[in-house]
Amino acid sequence: MGDYVDLDALRQRIEHPPFDRPDLTTPTTPPLPLPLPPGPVYVEPTAPEGLGSLLGGRKRHVAAVEQAQAMY
Repeated sequence: MGDYVDLDALRQRIEHPPFDRPDLTTPTTPPLPLPLPPGPVYVEPTAPEGLGSLLGGRKRHVAAVEQAQAMY
């Protein structure tokens, strides 16, 4: 026996049944596009009032405003 293998002799012929779903032959409607999310809204931190503004509150407020603007 040699190293030759007849691949045509090993192939099998398969008969598939006909596609009997005519409702699937027409395409469906495409999906609606996703809506865009709302844009960012800038909210400035509240300014310090009273004694808090005298005890370093203004510096913290300026830093908080700068951080909020950087994030916006």
